[in-house]
Amino acid sequence: MDFIKRVNERLLFLAFDSDSENYLEIEKVFKEKIDQWKIYKCSKISLKYPETESKIIKEDSKTFEIINEKAFYYIGSWSDPRVNPVLVDCLSKNILGLYKQRAFIQDMLLNEPIAIIEDFENKGRAVPEQIKQKFIKPQPTQQETKTPEPTQTEATTDNTETEEPKEEKFENPFKDISPDDETFIRGIIKGDFELNEKLDANTTAKIKTLIPR
Repeated sequence: MDFIKRVNERLLFLAFDSDSENYLEIEKVFKEKIDQWKIYKCSKISLKYPETESKIIKEDSKTFEIINEKAFYYIGSWSDPRVNPVLVDCLSKNILGLYKQRAFIQDMLLNEPIAIIEDFENKGRAVPEQIKQKFIKPQPTQQETKTPEPTQTEATTDNTETEEPKEEKFENPFKDISPDDETFIRGIIKGDFELNEKLDANTTAKIKTLIPR
């Protein structure tokens, strides 16, 4: 993350540490001071002496500060241990006018907001809700976190009645015979009698269809 962006995000904490009641006004003053400076991230820093026809050149510097021009140059990451101490000292003393311990400013820049708030409160300093709301996202309520129940889809009922298969009409095989023959035939079906030549061929065929196999 860009150094200036990180500083602007942490200015509120630095202001609160300076004045727990008027921290918003202090934050505005800090921002005005920050805006007056230019922080440059470079790929190379060359120090030459004299400026023209240089005979002495130094190119291994990681940082360079020009106070009267309010400019600071650095190579690589602002959190690099070879860069950060010099940059932090410039920020606290030359830019903001704070004479805090270097480790304190470093913690403000490197730690996450929730850790900074916890550190203040562990030291007995109540952090205003206005600051907490800016840095701590509200937790979702129980109702919001409740998993929505799946929508129940009612099965469509087909009201069309299923037509039951109709029983096939069975022709009465005894309609063309006398009661005596019918009694005789039923006896044959039950196994009481055997088929004989008294019955005509058509009646015999009908009887055979009725005998279980």
